[in-house]
Order: sequence, then C-alpha cells, then structure tokens
Amino acid sequence: MDKKIAERIYDSYLSKIEKILGHNTDTSESELKELGKKLFPSKFRGVFARDDKYDLTKPGFYIINNNTRVSGGEHWESVVISNGGKDALVYDSFARPGEMKKIMHGKKYTATENDVEQGISESNCGHRAIAFLCVANVSLKLAWWI
Repeated sequence: MDKKIAERIYDSYLSKIEKILGHNTDTSESELKELGKKLFPSKFRGVFARDDKYDLTKPGFYIINNNTRVSGGEHWESVVISNGGKDALVYDSFARPGEMKKIMHGKKYTATENDVEQGISESNCGHRAIAFLCVANVSLKLAWWI
C-alpha cells in the first residue's frame, strides 16, 4: 500500500517538475539549484559534483552528481539528511548502490527501495532527483519506497 501511494505521489511530482522546467531531458546545475531553493527554501543545501566539498552532517536536501565537476557530470542523485545529521537516505533513479556510495564520502546511509524508476534511454535524472525530494518533503517513510 505505501509503495503504491509513494509512487503515485512521485509520478505526480515528476509530471509537475517537467512542466515547470519545460522539458524532460538533461538538467543543469543552475536549473536544479534554482528549483530546489524555490521548492524547499529552508531545507535545500545545494547541488554538488561528487568531488565538491559538501557537509553531509547538516540536515536538509542535497542533489549530488555521481561524477566529478571536471567530467561535466553524468547522473543526479538525491540525499536527505535527517535526525540531527545522523541519518541519510539516498536516492538513485537507476538504483545503483555503487554510485550511491561514491557520493556519500564514507558517511553511512540507507538507500531507497531497490527498484529502477528511470529507463536507460531517459535523461531526466535531475527531474527525478527533485521529485524524490518532493516526496521526502511530504514523508521520509514514503520516500523510502521510491
């Protein structure tokens, strides 16, 4: 039941985000940063490349690319830090544990439920990263099911 509810909420947010951005393809760092600040003004901590310096002890919402800044990036993932900085929930629309580990800089984390939302030919990982944060903003329990 929770999974179906979570996925329905996620799909609804994904559709809204595609309309807001006006496309459903690659998203830039600036697009994600602007939308994140608008949607989550007190929770959004920023958009980063994996080799940037970011502090995952501060509660809030992060979007992190699984690749380095110099590489130009590859795939956007979301991180929610909660419980005073003690807990981390990580979302990858391709559900790849190895990629999640790269962005966490050694911090322990929980990955979302292990199913793939994004098709291999799709390039809307940024949209999906924001949609996940929208669900997390409603309920972390529901967000785990994404």
